[in-house]
Amino acid sequence: MVMKKNAMRKNLTQSILKSLGRYLAIVMIIALGASMFVGLLMTKSDMVATGQKYMDEQNMFDLRLISPYGWDKAHGDIIAEMDGVADAEGVLYLDAIASLGDVQENAVYRFYGIPEKLNQIALRGGRMPEAPDECLADGYMMTDEVIGMQVHISDANEESTLDAIKSNSFTVVGYVASPLYMDMNRGSTSVGSGSLSSFFYVPAEALDVDYYSEIHVTIPGDFRVYTDTYNDAMEAAAEKLEPMVEPLVAERFQTIRDEAMEEYNKGLQEYEDGLKTFEEEKEKALQELDSAYRQLVSGQAAIKENEVKLAAAEEELEAGKEAIAENEKTLAEGRKTLEDTKAALYGPLYAAISSLEPARDRALQNLQALEAEIAPIDEQLAAVNASIAEQEAEYNQLSASKSALDSQISDLNGQIGRTQAALNAAKLFPLLNASLIERLSGQLAGLQSQRDAAVTQRDSINPRLNELEAQLAEPWAQRAQLQQQRSEIEPRLALAKSAYDLAQSPIDDANAAITRLDEEFAPTEAELAAGEQQLADAKLQLEEAEKQIADGWAQIHQGKAQISKGWKEYEEGKVTAEEEFAKAEKELAEAKMQLDDALDTINGMDPASIYVLDRNSNVGYGSLNSASDIVFGVSKVFPAFFLLVAALVCITTMTRMIDEERTQIGTLKALGYSSGAIISKYLIYAGSGAVVGCGIGVMVGSMAFPTILWEAHKIMLYVDPVITLQFNWALCLVVVAAYTAVMLFVTWYCCRRALNEEPAELIRPKAPEAGKKILLEYLPFWHKISFLNKVTIRNIFRYRQRLAMMLVGIGGCTALLLTGFGLRDSITNVVDFQFENVTVYDMTVYFSEGQTREQQERFAKLTDDCVKNMLFYNQISVELEHHNEVKEIYLMVSDSKIQEFIDFRSGEEPLSMPGTNEVLLTVGVAENLGIQVGDQVTMRNADMEQLELTVSGIYDNHVNNYAVVIPATIETQWNRSSEEQMAMVQVAEGQDVYAASTVITDLSGVQNVSISQDLANMVGSMMDALDLVVWVIVVCAGMLAVTVLYNLTNININERIREIATIKVLGFNASETAAYVFKENLSLTVFGAGVGLGLGYLLLIFVMSQIKIDMVWFKATIMWPSYLWAVVLTILSACIVNFVFYFKLDKINMAEALKSVE
Repeated sequence: MVMKKNAMRKNLTQSILKSLGRYLAIVMIIALGASMFVGLLMTKSDMVATGQKYMDEQNMFDLRLISPYGWDKAHGDIIAEMDGVADAEGVLYLDAIASLGDVQENAVYRFYGIPEKLNQIALRGGRMPEAPDECLADGYMMTDEVIGMQVHISDANEESTLDAIKSNSFTVVGYVASPLYMDMNRGSTSVGSGSLSSFFYVPAEALDVDYYSEIHVTIPGDFRVYTDTYNDAMEAAAEKLEPMVEPLVAERFQTIRDEAMEEYNKGLQEYEDGLKTFEEEKEKALQELDSAYRQLVSGQAAIKENEVKLAAAEEELEAGKEAIAENEKTLAEGRKTLEDTKAALYGPLYAAISSLEPARDRALQNLQALEAEIAPIDEQLAAVNASIAEQEAEYNQLSASKSALDSQISDLNGQIGRTQAALNAAKLFPLLNASLIERLSGQLAGLQSQRDAAVTQRDSINPRLNELEAQLAEPWAQRAQLQQQRSEIEPRLALAKSAYDLAQSPIDDANAAITRLDEEFAPTEAELAAGEQQLADAKLQLEEAEKQIADGWAQIHQGKAQISKGWKEYEEGKVTAEEEFAKAEKELAEAKMQLDDALDTINGMDPASIYVLDRNSNVGYGSLNSASDIVFGVSKVFPAFFLLVAALVCITTMTRMIDEERTQIGTLKALGYSSGAIISKYLIYAGSGAVVGCGIGVMVGSMAFPTILWEAHKIMLYVDPVITLQFNWALCLVVVAAYTAVMLFVTWYCCRRALNEEPAELIRPKAPEAGKKILLEYLPFWHKISFLNKVTIRNIFRYRQRLAMMLVGIGGCTALLLTGFGLRDSITNVVDFQFENVTVYDMTVYFSEGQTREQQERFAKLTDDCVKNMLFYNQISVELEHHNEVKEIYLMVSDSKIQEFIDFRSGEEPLSMPGTNEVLLTVGVAENLGIQVGDQVTMRNADMEQLELTVSGIYDNHVNNYAVVIPATIETQWNRSSEEQMAMVQVAEGQDVYAASTVITDLSGVQNVSISQDLANMVGSMMDALDLVVWVIVVCAGMLAVTVLYNLTNININERIREIATIKVLGFNASETAAYVFKENLSLTVFGAGVGLGLGYLLLIFVMSQIKIDMVWFKATIMWPSYLWAVVLTILSACIVNFVFYFKLDKINMAEALKSVE
């Protein structure tokens, strides 16, 4: 008996060594399957364990107590002492708009007070705060570069927020991980854009808040998270805790209600005061309007009266103008008559003067020449007279008298001469100058009488003069001489003077006549001048009157304009007053409505309003579970697939091995070995391979897979940097048992038929199957195929089992490769499809407040040069609830114009906008919560306001979870309009998106600008991280392909070793032999790859249905290069295997192979 056992062991060892390649192939295939099976299953448990360890270390809450009224500071300690509560702590936080250095301006951050007991933060870098103005940053979003940066609280915050944060800036001194944020989602807020950008932890004393926003509670007990036991325990604890904290809520409610009533009463008093002030101001304004109205009416009446007066004045003015025109005509006629008369009378006189003036001028020239000649003599006489001045006084007196007389006489002679000349001249026109002749004659007689008297007087002076002359003989002689000289000249001078006088006299007479005529015409001239002056004065008066009338009309027009302006101002003032009245009345009405609403709210406050939420309400907690579920979902597909391939390979291997060892089996049976003893050899052969393969796979899979997949999930999860590896012995034993059992069963199945035969039959070689035609031989083109190709085709279709094994094995490998590449396509195409086909806008603009129509028009005008199209809308962060499951999503409120920016489609079918109280959901959140079209869902914002909606459509969207409603829905259910605080922007053609973003960011009221390309890059980075998972699958599939092909090719060659030896004997060289054998392999590889493409697509659809990421939805997509790569890699694996076996073919011993086994 011992010898038999030893013999069997030696035989087993020889079989293993003889078929080492096949044995190692089995080990390799099982190792791959076990590695993936254990690795993926353990990854879920290790991820959960890592999360559990992290949550326990940070003492994460089990339940959250939320009340719309908050919690008093003392409630935390009270709840901590309640039965069934391990510990409790109030959560202190504020949401505020702030900026962090130059990284992000005007974003919304949540500022937490650093906790003391629950939800402990883990310091990842830097140090803890040591001063009230120091803070810790979000370690997931920020790293070492933020340390030292300043966090500036924006003035755009509400006054209550600014008062509650004691410092207007904080210095970042470190960054932390928080169990409240275990993924990339940062939650929602009622501040700013509605979405939190990140969080900071500050010392509790930095926040001046007298209430807790929430109270977090831990429940005693050692629970494993994400289990029904834990969920049931938390549900029971919540049911127990809720009635216990209701008195605290009631107490808080009463405090809030009392404060609210106090505020209401204060507001009511302000309303009544405002109403009274409004009525007084309204009465005053109405009086002012009435006074202005009366003044305008009075002004209009005065203007009409003045218009009548001015019209009468204009009539009088026209009459005056007509009279002046008549007088002007009369005066013109009189002036003409006078001028004609004067022309007739003055003409001859002016003609005579003109004819006499030449003679007078000559006489004047002669006179002037003589006067020039006598002048020196007079000078000498003056000198002589000066020398004899004393003696000549008397003489001079007498001489003067005599000279005076002589002069008189001379003058008289001259006058006589001139008069005579004038008389003679007048006598030339006796008729005209009759009176002149008479007058001149009288003058001449008088002059002659005067001359005679002067001569007599002169003669009486001569004796005395002679006496005096004797005394002054010499001076006088001299003087006499001079006088003689002078006297010689004087006659001529006198004659010249007379001639001049004579010439001048007619001119003087003519001038005198003219003067007389002037005197005669003077009254007429005066009369005409007076008339003309009167006419001129009248004209001036008329002009003045006309000017006054024009001024009057101008004043009237100005008055009318002022009245018109006054009416306009009155009407405008009246309209403005009415608008102000209406506005004030509206504000008062709104204030009254708000007061009434406040009173209704106060009266309708529910003192029992309390929400007890477990960890499932925390998005990060759910994300960790979702991430582990994704791995678990994949683990349900690939390991089973590997197990199936391993079983098929084992069937092929063991079937071939048993066929090869028929003689040994027959001999052993003939020697008395039992069937159990014989089958045990093969069971040990397969079982040992399974155990070894499982051992290798378990060791590698339990360490490598969790570590690799955890690294891949770090971009989405922020828990512990190193995964907690837990060796699950039970799982490992189950995997070993499962693979071993499958292998043993397959081996037993393969051995059962052979062991039923008699030893004599087994010792003889198995008879070859009867040859028969294949289907292709009946086709007409068969005879055109070459001999070797016919042999290849016959060999492919003759061995149906081998054909099936090759197609299944190779097809399975191709399917795994295609699934791996399809995963990559489905993941990487998310970004391109989302930002090129679904969301077709370039940026999102966040405003600091809701934008009015005027502000929207101003924004559009300021950005007209760089913006092609824009949509103002509102986006609210809400919790979507369906069948007790909660998901945080973004609710977009917009009209139908949003369809220009987002393509709402379900597959190829376009979707219409939702109606009132209806909603469009993204497919990701719908699949996650199991929502169908027509379902009822509930949404809740940060203020606990609810929307009850009907799902009207589910549209394809890959990034983020959204819901879309129209503004009427908000107005209907929340009784208010939706504030449009955001805008989608499409940049104009040729404009740089980032340049346009800079322009828009600088505009007043713009809080932040998010560029779609930046979001695409971020999501792309996330998808790149999942490439690691994809390549793990591709590498495993490639290794499986090589292993399967190696094993099947090895079996194929061993089965046909006599055939191969035969063709070598017939003269086939190494290359021809290889081509003969490997042509079949390559053909089967191509056929198997074709089968694998269809199988791979179906497998991808199933795998994608198991992958669910919170913010990203994947659609099974395979690009044509992936099909190509899957086929190429499968064929490449076949070529590698063929290359390895090329040398084995060359080493076949033809003589040994052709020996008869009989």
